[in-house]
Amino acid sequence: MKFYEAFKNRPILNLFIATFILMFALNVFKTYSFYNHVASKIYQDIFKNFYIVGLLNIFMFHIIFLVFRRFFKTAIYIYSILIFLLCSTDFLLIKEFSATINPIIIDAIINTNFNEADEFIQVFFDIKFFMTIFVFALISILVLCINTNKCRCSKNKSRSNKVYHVLLTLYILAIIAFSIDMTSKILKDKDYKEKLSKNTLIEFILANLDYVSSDNYISALKNIDKHYESTTKKNSNITAKTKIKNIIMIIGESLQRDYMQIYGYKLADTPNMQKLLETNHLIKFSDTISSGTYTNASLQRMLNFSNYESTLPWYDSLNIIDMFKILGYKTSWISNQEGFNKTQNIANSVSKRADNVIYLKYGDKDSLEQVDEKLLPYISKVAKNSSEYNFYIIHLMGSHVRYDRRYPKEFIKFKQNDINITKLNEKQNAQIADYVNSVLYNDYIINEIYNIFKDYESLIVYASDHGETLYRHKDILEHGVLNRFTLEIPLIFIGSDKFIANYPEIWKRLQKAKDDPFMTDDIIHTLSDIVGAKPLEFDEKRSLISDKFNIHRKRIVQDVDYDSIKRQIEYQ
Repeated sequence: MKFYEAFKNRPILNLFIATFILMFALNVFKTYSFYNHVASKIYQDIFKNFYIVGLLNIFMFHIIFLVFRRFFKTAIYIYSILIFLLCSTDFLLIKEFSATINPIIIDAIINTNFNEADEFIQVFFDIKFFMTIFVFALISILVLCINTNKCRCSKNKSRSNKVYHVLLTLYILAIIAFSIDMTSKILKDKDYKEKLSKNTLIEFILANLDYVSSDNYISALKNIDKHYESTTKKNSNITAKTKIKNIIMIIGESLQRDYMQIYGYKLADTPNMQKLLETNHLIKFSDTISSGTYTNASLQRMLNFSNYESTLPWYDSLNIIDMFKILGYKTSWISNQEGFNKTQNIANSVSKRADNVIYLKYGDKDSLEQVDEKLLPYISKVAKNSSEYNFYIIHLMGSHVRYDRRYPKEFIKFKQNDINITKLNEKQNAQIADYVNSVLYNDYIINEIYNIFKDYESLIVYASDHGETLYRHKDILEHGVLNRFTLEIPLIFIGSDKFIANYPEIWKRLQKAKDDPFMTDDIIHTLSDIVGAKPLEFDEKRSLISDKFNIHRKRIVQDVDYDSIKRQIEYQ
C-alpha cells in the first residue's frame, strides 16, 4: 500500500510514464530496424512490448522503493536520467550499427581513446541524432508537466481500496507469470535475456555482467604478464628449422578487400601491389576473414594461438612476439596507433613483450591525424640496426574512420563522382571516395615498407584487423557489427627476390593455398610452419602451407558461421 501511495502521485507517476514511453518507443524502433521494416512484425510486437516494458518498469520502481525508501524520489530521478541516456545511446547504436548495448560495444568503448571518440562523435552525431534527443527530452518534459494528482480514480476510500487490490492482484499475477516464463527459459537453456533487455537499464546491467565474466582483456589485466611468462616458459624449448632474416607482419586497419584493385575493384587504388602481383612478388588470398568485427576482438585471436575452439582464455596462449623471441629473433613493434599506458588493450599488452617498442602516439593528447608515412623513418632505422634474424609487427592507422584524415592531400585522387553508387546519397558517396583514397595511400605505405626490406631475405605478411561495412548492409558505415563486409579482409604475402629464391617450396605452397578458406586466428600457425617451429599449441591442420590444412573448418565469429552470411547481398 505504501508503494502504491508513493507511486500514484506526482512526480513519480509522471516519471514512470515518461520512462515507459521512451523505452516503449525504443523497442518499437528496435523491432522496426531489426526485422527489415516488416509492418506485420511491428504490429505483432507492439502489445508484447507494451506489456513487458510496462511490467519491468513498475517492477524497477518497486525495487527502488524497497531499497531506497527514504530517498525514493531522488533515486527515481536518477533512474529516469539513466533510462533517458541509455535510450539515447541505444537509438544511436541501432541507427548506426543495428545493435544495442552489448559486451562487444562495451569492449570497444573501453578500448577507445579520446581522439577516436572525438572522430566518432563528428561522424555519427548528426542532426537526426540530436533531433531524436530533442524529441525524447520534449516528451519527458511534457509528461512531467502533467498534474497527475488530478487524475486519481476517486477520493472515496472504499473505492480507492478496491482499485488498489485489483491493481495489486494484476501486478502479482503478471510478476508470477513473467517469473515462470523466465525460469522455464533458464531451465531449458533458452534466451531469457531478450525480454529482460526491454528495460534499458536491465539491458545495460546484463551486458556488463556478460562482459566481465567473458574471455576479455579486463578480467586478466592485472596478471597479464604472469600469464605471458607462464606460456613462454612452457614453450621455452621450441626451435626454428628454417630461419628467415626478416619476417614483417603488417596489421592494417578497417580494410575491406572488395575496395582493392588487386581484388577486382573498379578503381586503380592499389597500383603498387598490382605491380608486385604481376611480377610474382605478391600472393593475395581470396577467401580470408577476420576473427573479429572490431580491433580488440580480432587481435585477441590473431596475435596468439587462441581460437574460438580453444578452451583456454586467449592470454593463456603463446603470443606471437614471445614465440619469435624464443626462436632467436630480435622483435620489434612499431605502431601508429594508440600506445597509452601500454596495457590498454591486447595489442599494447603484446607489444610490451618486444625488444624494440615504438609508438608514434602516447595518450589522448596525440592526434589521430598523424599519417602512416611517419612510421617509415623509424622502420628504416630499426631495420638498419637489425640482427641476424628479425621479426617486426607494424601496426598502421590504415583506413580508420574518419577516412579523410588518413592520408595527405597529395593522395586525394578519387572524388564522389568516381564512386557514383546510385543507392547512396551524395554525402555517402563522398565518404566512400575518402575511403578509397585511404586505400590508395595504404598501398603506397605497404610498398614503401617493401622497399625498405626488398634487398634482403624478407617475407611480408599483411592482414587487416577487420573490414568495414561502408553502407553495404543496413545503411551502416563502420565495423563492430556482424556482417560479411566487416569480416572479409585482404591477406597478402609479399616476398623479396632473395626470399623467393631461397625458399621456393614455401612460396609455391603459399601460391597453392591462395584460394583456401582461412580465418586470421590461424595466421600464427602458418608463420610457425614457415619457420619450422612447433610450439605446444601448433596444429598443422591450421597452417596454410601444410598438406594437412583443414579447408573444412567452420569459421565462427560471434557464434555465427561465416558460411551462413557470406552470400549477403549488398545495399539491402
